[in-house]
Amino acid sequence: MLHMRILRRFASSPWTTPSIEKRVNINHQMFHDDSVLSFVPLKARFAQSGGTIYLKSKGVIILEFLPKDFNQAEGRAKINPANKKTFTLQVENIYDYVSIGNNPVEWRRHNNSNDETKLLKFFRSEGGYSLKLEILNGNTPVDKKEFTMTPSEYYITRQLLEYSIPYLMGWYPLGDPRLAENSLAAEEVSNNPFESI
Repeated sequence: MLHMRILRRFASSPWTTPSIEKRVNINHQMFHDDSVLSFVPLKARFAQSGGTIYLKSKGVIILEFLPKDFNQAEGRAKINPANKKTFTLQVENIYDYVSIGNNPVEWRRHNNSNDETKLLKFFRSEGGYSLKLEILNGNTPVDKKEFTMTPSEYYITRQLLEYSIPYLMGWYPLGDPRLAENSLAAEEVSNNPFESI
């Protein structure tokens, strides 16, 4: 009888039943004098058909390049969100990122609707590790952003990306299907703010 009471208390514990009332949006930001680089993780998404919850799409990492403009009135540089540029890093790209050697790597994303291409180059540089984003309209360069991380900044992002793989792949609910149910319910309440990226 005591054993059954303990089981019932454990089953109703807030530590074992995820709440769907709150959503957690996190990112990792690196601030330099002239720009900010953010790593924004988006978990895998689920859908339901009958009594089965299945993986709808893998998660991604959104890289946000935010320039700083000098504000003459305040005498300091401020982030200019209007000129933000983003790049979607797929889970399949993580290996190239975490095992970068002397040879640069690059990833390309093409938008057929406006003929825009985003080219992200990642390479070792004199100051550490550089990410260079180029925006092309057809074959014509229209914008570019570059951010150089120190070795310690790169180390932190590498660890975060490796840790994020089960969440991006949608494997984290394997031990507890309620995590997938919670993710599905939360998605119905609030649309993904990065849906259009």
